Amino acid sequence: MNVADSRFQYELLATAKSARKIPQDYRIPQAIDRNLPQQLEEAFARPRAAGFFSEYPFGTDLTAEEIVLARALKLLQARTATRAGKIRALAGALRAVDRPRHSART
Repeated sequence: MNVADSRFQYELLATAKSARKIPQDYRIPQAIDRNLPQQLEEAFARPRAAGFFSEYPFGTDLTAEEIVLARALKLLQARTATRAGKIRALAGALRAVDRPRHSART
């Protein structure tokens, strides 16, 4: 229970209590009820920047380019999760289009 993602802890706790796998008076400790992915990302950010704790600690078949692309796609997905985000992304893409210049015919 203490290692579960906090988004699921209380549901797991209720299930465990109803199955009598854990004492009925058990409470999730306050220090453990913030087990969230972003907490881990924050905790590992500095060591990762120093070259420790790779993104894929058990290895990967992805190429370096695929890893960069995966990061970019995750960022795009996060930025376009809302309607306003989609509009901002579209507006930015339209501004970034390199339009060909027309030369005047003589």
